Amino acid sequence: MGVDIAIEALGRPSTFMQCTKSIRDGGKAVMIGLASNTAVGEININHLVRRQIKIIGSYGARARQDLPQVVKLAQRGVFNLQNTVSRKCKFEEANSAYDDLNHGKIVGRAVVEIM
Repeated sequence: MGVDIAIEALGRPSTFMQCTKSIRDGGKAVMIGLASNTAVGEININHLVRRQIKIIGSYGARARQDLPQVVKLAQRGVFNLQNTVSRKCKFEEANSAYDDLNHGKIVGRAVVEIM
């Protein structure tokens, strides 16, 4: 049970742990979220070794090259963007949305609409 690949994008120790626990045997946990310099992610060593979990750090992307490809995939219906956004808010509400995110009130993705 578990997923092949899980991505942690918040840079929080709690979501680091959740990410590593959600992986199937031999799966990959990819960490892209940046944390404070003092943040430490913990994992049960036996869980990591026995289940052959791979933890990978990944920093950055080539937005000018990668984003058009992602848009094309979405246009072809490879993934459904509507189901990935759990909340939308106006730019003026961004601070409130960040507070909600920090307090675990937003599950999934929130989009701040600038225009």
